Order: sequence, then C-alpha cells, then structure tokens
Amino acid sequence: MCGNLNGCGFLWVALTIALAAGACVSFYYPRWLIGTALVNGTNNASRFVWHIDEIDWNEYKDVEFTFSTFRRCNYWSVKAREENAFTTNVYTVVKECGRYKDFTGTEGIPSIAWRVCTIMAGVASGLLILIALIGLLAVFMKGVFSRCMSLLCAIVQFVSGLLLLAAVILYPVGWDADRVKKEACGWNAGQFKLGQCSLGWAYFIMIGCGIGVLLAAFMSPAVCGEGDDDDDDPIPSYMI
Repeated sequence: MCGNLNGCGFLWVALTIALAAGACVSFYYPRWLIGTALVNGTNNASRFVWHIDEIDWNEYKDVEFTFSTFRRCNYWSVKAREENAFTTNVYTVVKECGRYKDFTGTEGIPSIAWRVCTIMAGVASGLLILIALIGLLAVFMKGVFSRCMSLLCAIVQFVSGLLLLAAVILYPVGWDADRVKKEACGWNAGQFKLGQCSLGWAYFIMIGCGIGVLLAAFMSPAVCGEGDDDDDDPIPSYMI
C-alpha cells in the first residue's frame, strides 16, 4: 500500500471514485426530466400538443418521456404516408433510449442551454475520472501523490464541482424548448417552469455530486501524511 496517503487520504480516494461514478452515471442516464405523452390535450396540458386521431391513445398515455442534456428515452417519430393522392403524417412513439442525432441540427439537442450543459457536465465528468484514477494509483503505488499533486487535484476538483453545479442551474433554462413542451411538458412549461413534467433522480444525483466534489476539493490538501515529501532512504555518507 502507498505510504503517501494518510487516513483522510484513503477516505478522499473512496469519495472521489464514488463521486466520479455518480457524475458519469447521472450525465449519461436520461432521467433529469420526466414527462408523459401529450396527445389531444388529454392529460391537462394548457394547449393541444399533438393532434393524433389515427392511433390508439391508450397505447401511449402511460409512456414516459425522459430527458438528460444530450440523451432521451421514448420520443415521437413522424413519417409521411401517401394515400389516395394525399400525404398525411403518421405519428408513433419510438420506445428506446439514445442520444440526439446531432449537436445543433433540427434533430439535435433541442436547446442551446442543454448544449452548454452537455459540454460542462461532460468536461467535469472527464476530469473527475482522471482524478479518481490518480487517487487509485496513489493507493497502490508509492510516490504518486505529493503535496503539489494534492493541491493540483484540489483545483481540478473545485473547477469540476463548479461546472456540475453550473450545469444543473442552467438546465431549467432549456425547458422552454418547443420540442420539450410538445413531447412531454406541455405549453405551460417554460424556463424554470416544469409544466406537466417532473425532475428525475439523475438530476438530484448530479446536484449531490457537484456539492460532494467541492467538499472533496477542500479535503485534497490534507491527504498526504507527515513527512511524505522526504526521501525514504537516507543519503549515504559517501555521497555527502
């Protein structure tokens, strides 16, 4: 085991790994925002959202539409159908999870705020993975951690925590995107107004991870034991 870390250091490593895992899971899993299919105003939306008369509404009334910053589960698919020289749009729900097709296009992430959130949360998650790997190496390899390294880790963790919290604060700005209103939240939704939607567990985990990372950043300078910066072996007398 590494001689550089004290008791606080091992606690810091465990906390850092847990927070990195939590941030990555929350970032990837589309359970930040949860709504249900809005069809013909049947679930009390303030305006009609989809007008669909050719499908069985009962098939979709309990389907959850969930979102994160760059992924979603269950979404409407529109296909054109030609019949008797007329073209009609046929709406169906694709019951699967996946990321948006692109970053900025018409079928991409529906809000500029969510695009910024994706960048901030993605960068923060990547930095946390790096710090977790450094901490894990320090547990099994002596000499990986020093006071200078602990200070650097503290700075990186502090920046990562700010990015995570900034992402969760900015995320509600994107609730006024037309596609979010149309697919799940209703036209009474808006910036910082949930409408027919609710917040999911992944959003709250990201908040907890942001706060936890800031706490871990203040722990980082205290992870080195006494005398860790000294050489383990005395200098031989013939070299003096």
